[in-house]
Amino acid sequence: MGGHIAADPAQIRALRSCDVPLQQFEPTESDDQTTRPHSAGGSAADPAEGSDGGGTGAGDGGAGGDSGDGGAGTERPDTGSALTLVPPALEHGRQLWRLAGDAGLDVNSPYAYALWCRDFAASSVAALDPGGTVRGFVIGYIRPDDPDCYFLWQVAVDPAMRGQGLAGRMLRCIGDRVAGNGVHRLEATVTPGNAASRALFASFARERGTEPVWTPLFERSHFPDGAAHDPEELVRIGLA
Repeated sequence: MGGHIAADPAQIRALRSCDVPLQQFEPTESDDQTTRPHSAGGSAADPAEGSDGGGTGAGDGGAGGDSGDGGAGTERPDTGSALTLVPPALEHGRQLWRLAGDAGLDVNSPYAYALWCRDFAASSVAALDPGGTVRGFVIGYIRPDDPDCYFLWQVAVDPAMRGQGLAGRMLRCIGDRVAGNGVHRLEATVTPGNAASRALFASFARERGTEPVWTPLFERSHFPDGAAHDPEELVRIGLA
């Protein structure tokens, strides 16, 4: 990915991505968790993983992700099996910022992503290749006024990695992690026309034996660009 910083693999302090306390963690070399190429986001392969590029797989503040299988007759190399899912470190912030732009998300300031990697790493996931480059990420937080709820803010997948189920694997990872820490519900927002993100969350909900619940949340009038920003619907998924 152009412009991304490749870290020395020996310097990557990885940890078991789906078993990390929300408040603090002490990564060790023995905690490495490498993802395996299984189906994404649900029981079947990823029919439409990701987003139209605006929200979080979740809306236009949300997920720009894995938008399918690459098209009929298109074969993609399986590089997903070499990725390691870890909480992002401070040095990954600039890569998250670049990747958000590459994935077509609403891009926040580089400072915001650096701050996220410092303060909300335990509730986020970065997918690192063997060279230390971030190929995908999920960022979110436990809602301060509702500690039973995890809000997923953004999902992004490197365009070169799409069609391999990475968005679903990252979503599964963070869902398992926060559920293991007592969180019972995941929320995200999705624009009405973002069929790929809707399919991703529907698949994730099926995998957990539940159904997504959709309700209106943000209207155009809530955004400074008004008519230029689509409304966002809130999706709720039980994690139990």
